[in-house]
Amino acid sequence: LRFLEEHRPAGYAGLRVLELGAGAGVCGLAMALDGADATVTDVDALVPLLELNVAANSFRRGGPEEATGTASPDATGSRAAARPRRGRRSTRRRSSGSGSDGDGAEPDGHGAAAAEVEADESGPR
Repeated sequence: LRFLEEHRPAGYAGLRVLELGAGAGVCGLAMALDGADATVTDVDALVPLLELNVAANSFRRGGPEEATGTASPDATGSRAAARPRRGRRSTRRRSSGSGSDGDGAEPDGHGAAAAEVEADESGPR
């Protein structure tokens, strides 16, 4: 995180960020909290961790401004949304795989998934 601060002291507002293989999503979430429109991605098994970290970093679940998305094909179609104290951000799960059977799953049967974090320009609340 120190590297991110030192190399872009003006912040990340207005940028679109994609973190591949995010694990806990630390870098993508830090950029989102600094104003970026970030998508953090990893395999389905790690999406719950990404969602937990979204919630643990000043995000609230639900609310009238929530955005929703669809789950990967091997999930149950659950939806998740989150709102922070400042601005609006949401988590989305979606498949980004391209398996041979065309169902969006990876060839090993495990789809990749993303938790998308979006920021708006509404400022502090």
